[in-house]
Amino acid sequence: GKITEKDKDAIVANWKNMRAQIPSWIWDAVGDLEKQIISGKISVPNANTLDEMKAVRSKYPLTK
Repeated sequence: GKITEKDKDAIVANWKNMRAQIPSWIWDAVGDLEKQIISGKISVPNANTLDEMKAVRSKYPLTK
């Protein structure tokens, strides 16, 4: 169904609870990854066309 303004508090509480269940070292790693992406140390592939998408998928397959 449609999410309304009265659902906001329950949604936020649920989100906070789920986030709190994730170990802090995961959030530390996510923060480190974010910094490296922003600084350019890590490059994230960007695919804007079907051919580019196929090339990225070929280079980084979901399974090995």
